[in-house]
Amino acid sequence: MIEYVLVPEKVMRVLFAVVTVLVLLSTAGQASVYYLPDFVLRDSMAGLLYVNEERSLPTLYSSLMLLLSALLLGVIARERRRNGGPYVRHWQVLSLTFIYLSVDEFAALHEQAIDPVRRLLDIEGGPLLHAWVVPGAIGVAVFGVAFARFVRHLPLIVRQRVVLASVLFVGGAIGVEILGSLHAASSGQQNMRYAAIVTVEETLEMVGVAVFVSALLAYIAIVLPGVEWRIRVRTTRA
Repeated sequence: MIEYVLVPEKVMRVLFAVVTVLVLLSTAGQASVYYLPDFVLRDSMAGLLYVNEERSLPTLYSSLMLLLSALLLGVIARERRRNGGPYVRHWQVLSLTFIYLSVDEFAALHEQAIDPVRRLLDIEGGPLLHAWVVPGAIGVAVFGVAFARFVRHLPLIVRQRVVLASVLFVGGAIGVEILGSLHAASSGQQNMRYAAIVTVEETLEMVGVAVFVSALLAYIAIVLPGVEWRIRVRTTRA
């Protein structure tokens, strides 16, 4: 049997390295668009590498990492339910939430809320172009209150990483998103400054998810040390 041992800190470092490469490639692609003469496949390659482009390599990576988080949360929920542990429902809700986030990352479902929210708040033509951040911020606040006791019960190192991951992810997804929205309203989106802002936003989100994955692996190692994943390959008999 082939065995791979996952060390949370090593996994986090590998994910950080991947994020760094993706961000550098994205930045190089956008710099080529705004500062270099046109050349063959320039715009296509820049779009494929851009962190803010749907169906790009960074977006695919982010979606897969969110899906991995959902899988780890589901494993924890299953084990907690099997051995009668606390907060099973919380783990299950988190798993479902990250499945939605994974789909949303690739399909940009949250953008469907922009026009209805703008009409509701009567901010047509205003600076808050990405108006989905309003219900998003409310949802984060409600989530924070509902999961406060759950977070406090986590082991210290896991709790610290979960809080850090939340701050990074929400800070990027909502905080920096607002800055990008304000800049887009005044100067448009087709400029290097806007590309830099959204790159910071997406970088914070990706780093936050990397920290969260390491937190879940640390939880499994500390609280559920008996959890193992095995892959068995066999042939079918005729």
